[in-house]
Amino acid sequence: MIEIPPVSAHKTFSFRREPNAVREARGALDDLNGDFPKARLYDASLCVSELVSNAIQHPGTGEKLELVVALDDDRLRVEVTDPGKGFEPGPPREGNQRGWGLFIVDSLADHWGVEAGDRTVVWFEIMRAPRDQLGQETTWTAGTSAPSS
Repeated sequence: MIEIPPVSAHKTFSFRREPNAVREARGALDDLNGDFPKARLYDASLCVSELVSNAIQHPGTGEKLELVVALDDDRLRVEVTDPGKGFEPGPPREGNQRGWGLFIVDSLADHWGVEAGDRTVVWFEIMRAPRDQLGQETTWTAGTSAPSS
């Protein structure tokens, strides 16, 4: 696995766990227009939608979820934290309309993972340059710590 240093500049947002939080969370990326490649920012917006939707739909106690958006010279990192106790990501099932969100994140993000504990953090990173230009494969890490932010 590629060792990536932590990002330094970040913003934290808090949202109520309700459907309009998806739109609001995507809006948190609006400040990055012009600072990050448009196509990669679009991919990040789709990933944010999927992770926030999951945080809203899946059981957990508490009314809030947290979104951290961090940007440095090489990458965008986003973390979605919810009050759930974690989960083990599984593959989507053919014929099932649900369960494809993490498959989408896996397809679009350069790195992603899940950190379980008292709260669940699902994170992804999108490199400024597309991974085909970097010669990388997508990696995900369930239950391990991601680079600090």
